[in-house]
Amino acid sequence: YTFTATGNDNVNRFVIRLANGQEPTANSQFVYQSGDELIINAEGAIEIIDMMGRVVYSSEANVSRVNVSNFNNAAYVVRALNEGKVQKVVIY
Repeated sequence: YTFTATGNDNVNRFVIRLANGQEPTANSQFVYQSGDELIINAEGAIEIIDMMGRVVYSSEANVSRVNVSNFNNAAYVVRALNEGKVQKVVIY
């Protein structure tokens, strides 16, 4: 595709909207993998849930790193319960 614009175009002309109506925020990603660890940028209780809905890791205390060397290579959901954040992460 080729897009051309002029100074008179509406600034929202080419805005991509998510199907559920939610727009990502600057802090929407709070979990990153670094080697055998997940780096978590969130406060409070954390849960890591596999795709079958089983909680495979849970911590009530603040954690910033979780060793995932014993986890299967798969997709997981990380929930920061106190902050209401949820993110999918693929462990490889």
